[in-house]
Amino acid sequence: MYLIHATSYFDFTIWGAIAILIQLVFTFIVTRLGGKYSFRTKISQGIISVGILMAFLSISIGLLNAGSMSY
Repeated sequence: MYLIHATSYFDFTIWGAIAILIQLVFTFIVTRLGGKYSFRTKISQGIISVGILMAFLSISIGLLNAGSMSY
């Protein structure tokens, strides 16, 4: 179901809210990792590749959201 084929604006809004929720849950989990996998520590140390990895992971989750809403 493509979002353009949503039955109502409410249906469209629900799908959008689910996508936003999934993105926020992913971001919350990744930013709360501690220890040797801590994104916050690595970025504050000036390791730019960790920030680039976070960007690619966020884009990947967004693409998975888009793909799952358009079958």
